[in-house]
Amino acid sequence: MDALKARFGDHTDSIFKRHNMKSIGYWSPEDAPDSQNLFIYFWSIPVGRKRRKIGLLSKPIRNGRR
Repeated sequence: MDALKARFGDHTDSIFKRHNMKSIGYWSPEDAPDSQNLFIYFWSIPVGRKRRKIGLLSKPIRNGRR
């Protein structure tokens, strides 16, 4: 689990940034057994026009439809 946490800090953050994704946080439970095999991370991406501009959304959504 320590190697996975280190990889997120050393490599994955830079990959997220290249794709305009923002790391919000990383967590793992403190109690066994989940502390041995559960890793939680949150990230965000741009919304609206900026999201379309970078190609994450091909068409604008209007009234729930594309």
